[in-house]
Amino acid sequence: MTAQIDTPALAGDRAQSYEFLKEILGIVPLEDVKEPTDEDRWLIPGVLTKTNTMLYGQASVGKSMVVASLIASLWDGREFFRIAPLAQGLRGLVVCADTAAEAEYKGRLVNLGVTDSAVEFLTNADVETPWGLLHLAVQLGNFDYVVIDHATGVLAGDEKEREPWRRFWQEAVAPFNLPVLVVAHSSDATYEGKQSHRPLGNSAATQFTRCEVEVFNPSNNKFDQSHKVLRSSSRYGDGIERKFWIVDPGVIVVDEYDETTKTRDRNRETLDTNAAIARRACESSETTNIGVAGEICAEFDMTEGGMRNKLTNLTKAGLLVKKSSAAGGMYSPGPKLKG
Repeated sequence: MTAQIDTPALAGDRAQSYEFLKEILGIVPLEDVKEPTDEDRWLIPGVLTKTNTMLYGQASVGKSMVVASLIASLWDGREFFRIAPLAQGLRGLVVCADTAAEAEYKGRLVNLGVTDSAVEFLTNADVETPWGLLHLAVQLGNFDYVVIDHATGVLAGDEKEREPWRRFWQEAVAPFNLPVLVVAHSSDATYEGKQSHRPLGNSAATQFTRCEVEVFNPSNNKFDQSHKVLRSSSRYGDGIERKFWIVDPGVIVVDEYDETTKTRDRNRETLDTNAAIARRACESSETTNIGVAGEICAEFDMTEGGMRNKLTNLTKAGLLVKKSSAAGGMYSPGPKLKG
Protein backbone atom coordinates (compact mmCIF):
# COMPACT_ATOMS: atom_id res chain seq x y z
CA MET A 1 0.00 0.00 0.00
CA THR A 2 1.31 3.45 -0.92
CA ALA A 3 2.30 5.52 2.11
CA GLN A 4 0.23 8.66 2.68
CA ILE A 5 2.11 11.86 3.54
CA ASP A 6 -0.01 14.05 5.79
CA THR A 7 1.49 17.51 5.59
CA PRO A 8 -0.06 20.91 4.84
CA ALA A 9 2.56 21.48 2.14
CA LEU A 10 1.06 18.64 0.12
CA ALA A 11 -2.58 19.51 0.58
CA GLY A 12 -4.68 20.39 -2.46
CA ASP A 13 -3.75 19.84 -6.10
CA ARG A 14 -1.62 16.76 -6.83
CA ALA A 15 0.37 18.53 -9.54
CA GLN A 16 1.30 21.35 -7.17
CA SER A 17 2.24 18.81 -4.52
CA TYR A 18 4.48 16.98 -6.99
CA GLU A 19 6.21 20.23 -8.01
CA PHE A 20 6.84 20.89 -4.33
CA LEU A 21 8.45 17.45 -3.90
CA LYS A 22 10.47 17.84 -7.11
CA GLU A 23 12.04 20.98 -5.70
CA ILE A 24 12.90 19.28 -2.41
CA LEU A 25 14.22 16.04 -3.92
CA GLY A 26 15.99 17.54 -6.93
CA ILE A 27 14.02 15.61 -9.56
CA VAL A 28 14.72 16.96 -13.07
CA PRO A 29 13.06 16.20 -16.42
CA LEU A 30 15.00 14.65 -19.27
CA GLU A 31 15.35 17.92 -21.19
CA ASP A 32 17.08 19.55 -18.21
CA VAL A 33 19.76 16.83 -17.93
CA LYS A 34 23.06 18.39 -19.00
CA GLU A 35 25.95 16.51 -20.60
CA PRO A 36 28.94 16.71 -18.22
CA THR A 37 31.96 18.61 -19.53
CA ASP A 38 35.62 17.68 -19.07
CA GLU A 39 35.76 20.29 -16.30
CA ASP A 40 32.90 18.47 -14.55
CA ARG A 41 34.68 15.11 -14.73
CA TRP A 42 38.42 15.68 -14.57
CA LEU A 43 41.19 17.44 -12.73
CA ILE A 44 43.67 15.98 -15.21
CA PRO A 45 41.92 14.55 -18.30
CA GLY A 46 42.29 10.81 -18.69
CA VAL A 47 44.13 10.45 -15.38
CA LEU A 48 42.58 12.05 -12.29
CA THR A 49 38.82 12.41 -11.91
CA LYS A 50 36.85 14.71 -9.66
CA THR A 51 35.57 11.66 -7.78
CA ASN A 52 37.49 8.43 -7.13
CA THR A 53 40.66 7.36 -8.94
CA MET A 54 42.88 4.34 -8.26
CA LEU A 55 46.56 4.29 -9.18
CA TYR A 56 48.24 0.92 -8.83
CA GLY A 57 51.45 -0.89 -9.69
CA GLN A 58 54.06 -3.28 -8.40
CA ALA A 59 56.47 -2.34 -5.63
CA SER A 60 59.24 0.10 -6.61
CA VAL A 61 57.78 0.71 -10.07
CA GLY A 62 57.53 4.47 -9.49
CA LYS A 63 54.04 5.04 -8.09
CA SER A 64 55.10 7.66 -5.54
CA MET A 65 57.03 9.55 -8.23
CA VAL A 66 53.92 9.60 -10.39
CA VAL A 67 51.84 10.84 -7.43
CA ALA A 68 54.42 13.55 -6.71
CA SER A 69 54.15 14.67 -10.34
CA LEU A 70 50.36 14.80 -9.97
CA ILE A 71 50.69 16.96 -6.85
CA ALA A 72 53.05 19.31 -8.70
CA SER A 73 50.69 19.57 -11.67
CA LEU A 74 47.68 20.36 -9.49
CA TRP A 75 49.66 22.97 -7.56
CA ASP A 76 51.37 25.05 -10.23
CA GLY A 77 49.66 23.99 -13.46
CA ARG A 78 52.61 22.23 -15.09
CA GLU A 79 51.77 19.44 -17.54
CA PHE A 80 51.45 15.90 -16.25
CA PHE A 81 52.72 13.44 -18.85
CA ARG A 82 52.05 16.06 -21.57
CA ILE A 83 48.52 16.73 -20.26
CA ALA A 84 47.55 20.16 -18.92
CA PRO A 85 45.51 20.09 -15.68
CA LEU A 86 42.07 21.70 -15.74
CA ALA A 87 42.68 23.34 -12.35
CA GLN A 88 45.69 24.53 -10.40
CA GLY A 89 46.52 26.04 -7.03
CA LEU A 90 45.03 22.94 -5.41
CA ARG A 91 46.22 21.75 -1.99
CA GLY A 92 46.24 18.08 -1.14
CA LEU A 93 46.38 15.90 1.95
CA VAL A 94 48.38 12.68 1.58
CA VAL A 95 47.40 9.87 3.96
CA CYS A 96 50.59 7.81 4.39
CA ALA A 97 50.32 4.19 5.50
CA ASP A 98 54.02 3.35 5.03
CA THR A 99 56.61 4.31 7.63
CA ALA A 100 58.45 7.52 6.65
CA ALA A 101 56.52 7.77 3.39
CA GLU A 102 56.10 11.50 4.01
CA ALA A 103 59.90 11.95 3.93
CA GLU A 104 60.07 10.09 0.63
CA TYR A 105 57.36 12.33 -0.80
CA LYS A 106 59.09 15.44 0.48
CA GLY A 107 62.28 14.47 -1.32
CA ARG A 108 60.44 13.88 -4.58
CA LEU A 109 58.54 17.16 -4.33
CA VAL A 110 61.68 19.14 -3.53
CA ASN A 111 63.29 17.68 -6.64
CA LEU A 112 60.27 18.89 -8.60
CA GLY A 113 60.51 22.39 -7.12
CA VAL A 114 57.17 22.19 -5.31
CA THR A 115 56.61 24.60 -2.42
CA ASP A 116 55.63 23.59 1.12
CA SER A 117 52.11 24.99 0.72
CA ALA A 118 51.09 22.41 -1.89
CA VAL A 119 50.55 19.45 0.39
CA GLU A 120 50.34 18.16 3.97
CA PHE A 121 50.66 14.63 5.32
CA LEU A 122 48.86 12.36 7.75
CA THR A 123 51.60 10.02 8.94
CA ASN A 124 51.45 6.41 10.15
CA ALA A 125 47.89 5.80 8.99
CA ASP A 126 46.58 2.27 9.57
CA VAL A 127 43.38 0.25 9.99
CA GLU A 128 42.62 2.23 13.17
CA THR A 129 42.64 5.60 11.36
CA PRO A 130 39.79 7.76 12.81
CA TRP A 131 38.15 8.55 9.49
CA GLY A 132 35.42 10.72 10.97
CA LEU A 133 37.96 13.08 12.51
CA LEU A 134 39.99 13.04 9.31
CA HIS A 135 36.94 14.02 7.24
CA LEU A 136 36.42 17.00 9.56
CA ALA A 137 40.12 17.96 9.45
CA VAL A 138 40.11 17.93 5.64
CA GLN A 139 37.05 20.17 5.60
CA LEU A 140 38.45 22.63 8.15
CA GLY A 141 41.86 22.61 6.47
CA ASN A 142 40.35 23.64 3.12
CA PHE A 143 42.02 20.84 1.20
CA ASP A 144 41.04 20.34 -2.44
CA TYR A 145 41.82 16.63 -2.83
CA VAL A 146 43.06 13.62 -0.86
CA VAL A 147 45.64 10.93 -1.66
CA ILE A 148 45.55 7.65 0.27
CA ASP A 149 48.84 5.77 -0.07
CA HIS A 150 48.33 2.92 0.18
CA ALA A 151 44.93 1.24 0.35
CA THR A 152 45.90 -2.08 1.90
CA GLY A 153 47.64 -0.26 4.76
CA VAL A 154 44.35 1.23 5.93
CA LEU A 155 41.90 -1.45 4.75
CA ALA A 156 40.08 -2.97 7.71
CA GLY A 157 39.79 -6.60 6.66
CA ASP A 158 40.96 -9.10 4.09
CA GLU A 159 41.78 -7.39 0.79
CA LYS A 160 40.57 -10.47 -1.07
CA GLU A 161 37.03 -10.04 0.26
CA ARG A 162 34.39 -7.64 -1.01
CA GLU A 163 33.03 -6.19 2.25
CA PRO A 164 36.24 -4.47 3.45
CA TRP A 165 36.52 -2.65 0.11
CA ARG A 166 32.86 -1.62 0.20
CA ARG A 167 33.30 -0.16 3.68
CA PHE A 168 36.52 1.56 2.64
CA TRP A 169 34.97 3.34 -0.35
CA GLN A 170 31.64 4.18 1.27
CA GLU A 171 32.70 4.94 4.84
CA ALA A 172 36.31 6.14 4.54
CA VAL A 173 36.48 7.73 1.07
CA ALA A 174 32.98 8.98 0.18
CA PRO A 175 32.53 11.38 3.15
CA PHE A 176 35.52 13.47 2.01
CA ASN A 177 33.24 14.69 -0.80
CA LEU A 178 36.41 15.58 -2.73
CA PRO A 179 38.54 14.04 -5.47
CA VAL A 180 40.35 11.09 -3.88
CA LEU A 181 43.33 9.23 -5.38
CA VAL A 182 43.83 5.80 -3.85
CA VAL A 183 47.25 4.20 -4.39
CA ALA A 184 47.34 0.41 -4.38
CA HIS A 185 49.51 -2.54 -5.26
CA SER A 186 48.95 -4.55 -8.41
CA SER A 187 48.21 -8.24 -8.37
CA ASP A 188 51.23 -10.50 -8.67
CA ALA A 189 49.15 -13.10 -10.51
CA THR A 190 50.26 -14.10 -14.00
CA TYR A 191 48.57 -15.71 -16.98
CA GLU A 192 50.70 -17.68 -19.43
CA GLY A 193 53.73 -16.01 -17.92
CA LYS A 194 52.40 -12.46 -18.40
CA GLN A 195 51.34 -9.81 -15.89
CA SER A 196 47.64 -9.70 -15.02
CA HIS A 197 47.55 -5.87 -14.99
CA ARG A 198 44.91 -5.86 -12.23
CA PRO A 199 44.90 -4.26 -8.78
CA LEU A 200 45.56 -6.52 -5.84
CA GLY A 201 42.47 -7.78 -4.06
CA ASN A 202 38.77 -8.28 -4.68
CA SER A 203 37.04 -6.90 -7.77
CA ALA A 204 35.26 -4.47 -5.43
CA ALA A 205 38.59 -2.63 -5.14
CA THR A 206 37.68 -0.75 -8.33
CA GLN A 207 33.88 -0.91 -8.11
CA PHE A 208 33.60 2.67 -6.89
CA THR A 209 36.34 4.23 -9.01
CA ARG A 210 35.81 6.29 -12.15
CA CYS A 211 39.35 5.89 -13.45
CA GLU A 212 42.11 3.31 -12.95
CA VAL A 213 45.74 4.19 -13.67
CA GLU A 214 48.38 1.47 -13.87
CA VAL A 215 52.12 2.04 -13.67
CA PHE A 216 54.10 -0.98 -14.83
CA ASN A 217 57.35 -2.30 -16.23
CA PRO A 218 56.49 -3.83 -19.63
CA SER A 219 59.39 -6.26 -19.37
CA ASN A 220 58.88 -9.55 -17.52
CA ASN A 221 62.40 -9.00 -16.15
CA LYS A 222 61.97 -6.83 -13.06
CA PHE A 223 65.61 -5.72 -13.33
CA ASP A 224 65.03 -4.30 -16.81
CA GLN A 225 64.60 -0.59 -16.18
CA SER A 226 64.78 0.56 -19.81
CA HIS A 227 61.40 2.26 -19.53
CA LYS A 228 58.06 2.12 -17.73
CA VAL A 229 54.48 2.67 -18.84
CA LEU A 230 51.60 4.67 -17.39
CA ARG A 231 48.25 3.50 -18.75
CA SER A 232 44.73 4.53 -17.74
CA SER A 233 41.13 3.59 -18.45
CA SER A 234 37.95 5.26 -17.24
CA ARG A 235 34.19 4.94 -17.08
CA TYR A 236 34.07 8.02 -19.32
CA GLY A 237 35.80 6.26 -22.19
CA ASP A 238 38.95 8.37 -21.89
CA GLY A 239 42.35 6.84 -21.32
CA ILE A 240 45.99 7.49 -22.01
CA GLU A 241 49.22 5.52 -22.40
CA ARG A 242 52.68 7.02 -21.95
CA LYS A 243 56.18 5.57 -21.86
CA PHE A 244 58.56 7.18 -19.40
CA TRP A 245 61.89 6.92 -17.64
CA ILE A 246 62.93 7.90 -14.13
CA VAL A 247 66.26 9.72 -13.99
CA ASP A 248 68.27 11.19 -11.13
CA PRO A 249 67.33 12.96 -8.95
CA GLY A 250 63.99 11.14 -9.19
CA VAL A 251 62.52 13.04 -12.12
CA ILE A 252 60.12 11.53 -14.66
CA VAL A 253 61.03 11.95 -18.32
CA VAL A 254 58.17 11.18 -20.70
CA ASP A 255 58.88 9.66 -24.11
CA GLU A 256 58.02 12.52 -26.45
CA TYR A 257 57.41 10.14 -29.33
CA ASP A 258 55.76 7.04 -27.92
CA GLU A 259 53.44 4.62 -29.71
CA THR A 260 50.38 6.79 -29.08
CA THR A 261 52.08 9.74 -30.74
CA LYS A 262 53.33 7.57 -33.60
CA THR A 263 49.82 6.26 -34.22
CA ARG A 264 48.42 9.78 -34.22
CA ASP A 265 51.12 10.87 -36.67
CA ARG A 266 50.44 7.90 -38.93
CA ASN A 267 46.75 8.76 -38.92
CA ARG A 268 47.56 12.36 -39.78
CA GLU A 269 49.85 11.23 -42.62
CA THR A 270 47.07 8.99 -43.97
CA LEU A 271 44.60 11.88 -43.91
CA ASP A 272 47.10 14.14 -45.66
CA THR A 273 47.76 11.51 -48.34
CA ASN A 274 44.04 10.92 -48.88
CA ALA A 275 43.48 14.65 -49.28
CA ALA A 276 46.35 14.89 -51.78
CA ILE A 277 44.94 12.01 -53.83
CA ALA A 278 41.48 13.60 -53.80
CA ARG A 279 42.81 16.96 -55.00
CA ARG A 280 44.82 15.31 -57.76
CA ALA A 281 41.79 13.30 -58.88
CA CYS A 282 39.79 16.55 -59.19
CA GLU A 283 42.48 17.95 -61.47
CA SER A 284 42.30 14.97 -63.82
CA SER A 285 40.36 15.41 -67.06
CA GLU A 286 39.78 11.66 -67.34
CA THR A 287 36.09 10.76 -67.34
CA THR A 288 36.18 7.29 -65.75
CA ASN A 289 37.40 5.81 -62.49
CA ILE A 290 39.81 3.59 -64.41
CA GLY A 291 41.13 6.54 -66.39
CA VAL A 292 41.74 8.72 -63.33
CA ALA A 293 43.39 5.85 -61.44
CA GLY A 294 45.65 5.08 -64.38
CA GLU A 295 46.71 8.70 -64.68
CA ILE A 296 47.62 9.38 -61.04
CA CYS A 297 48.52 5.99 -59.45
CA ALA A 298 52.26 6.24 -60.17
CA GLU A 299 52.46 9.64 -58.44
CA PHE A 300 51.42 7.99 -55.16
CA ASP A 301 53.35 4.74 -55.66
CA MET A 302 50.16 2.69 -55.98
CA THR A 303 48.90 0.14 -58.45
CA GLU A 304 46.05 1.08 -60.77
CA GLY A 305 43.74 -1.37 -59.01
CA GLY A 306 44.69 -0.03 -55.60
CA MET A 307 44.05 3.52 -56.77
CA ARG A 308 40.62 2.59 -58.15
CA ASN A 309 39.66 1.20 -54.75
CA LYS A 310 41.11 4.27 -53.05
CA LEU A 311 39.05 6.65 -55.21
CA THR A 312 35.90 4.66 -54.44
CA ASN A 313 36.63 4.82 -50.70
CA LEU A 314 37.39 8.56 -50.84
CA THR A 315 34.02 9.11 -52.52
CA LYS A 316 32.28 7.19 -49.74
CA ALA A 317 34.23 9.21 -47.16
CA GLY A 318 33.07 12.51 -48.65
CA LEU A 319 36.42 13.70 -49.99
CA LEU A 320 35.28 13.26 -53.60
CA VAL A 321 31.99 13.69 -55.45
CA LYS A 322 31.27 12.26 -58.85
CA LYS A 323 30.24 14.94 -61.34
CA SER A 324 26.78 14.68 -62.86
CA SER A 325 28.42 15.38 -66.20
CA ALA A 326 31.74 13.87 -67.20
CA ALA A 327 32.78 17.01 -69.04
CA GLY A 328 36.03 18.32 -67.63
CA GLY A 329 36.76 15.25 -65.55
CA MET A 330 35.00 12.75 -63.32
CA TYR A 331 35.48 14.18 -59.79
CA SER A 332 34.75 17.36 -57.86
CA PRO A 333 35.90 18.12 -54.28
CA GLY A 334 33.67 16.52 -51.66
CA PRO A 335 32.34 18.25 -48.52
CA LYS A 336 35.08 16.69 -46.35
CA LEU A 337 37.94 17.93 -48.55
CA LYS A 338 39.33 21.04 -46.92
CA GLY A 339 41.49 23.67 -48.58
